[in-house]
Amino acid sequence: MESRLRIAIDLSDIERYKTGSIVGRIWLAAGDDAFPESRWSDFVVVLLGWWIQELLRLREGSTQAELLFMDGPYSVGLDASEGQWAFSFLRAEASVQSMPRTAKTHGADFETNIVAVAREVIAACRGRGWSDDPEVQKLVRLSEELGRANRLR
Repeated sequence: MESRLRIAIDLSDIERYKTGSIVGRIWLAAGDDAFPESRWSDFVVVLLGWWIQELLRLREGSTQAELLFMDGPYSVGLDASEGQWAFSFLRAEASVQSMPRTAKTHGADFETNIVAVAREVIAACRGRGWSDDPEVQKLVRLSEELGRANRLR
């Protein structure tokens, strides 16, 4: 039985550095498997913005996307040429041991998941008074755009 791939977050220790960067826990999960690892710390607002931009590119006709992580040599290749999206988990200098090499999920499910996760992150940022952050504002716009597009599907 294939586990559904999803974006997981833990916002219990989300923080904003003096430079303005917002860091939180974000990773990809399928069952008990995690990539890059469970509770991975990264620039959560920026990552979600990048990933949503890649998904919006898919809606414009592209069939390939890359979901980058800012910290570490990790990325996820995405092939949307089939009904189910195929994800390849990549580490620049070595094979990845923490997850199977690939996973699949339905595109609409993944889009719904990323919009829900973005909304949680936005709410956490607003709750901490970070609504004026340009990356948070950008994430609001992008998540609203993808959310509208997903509802029209």
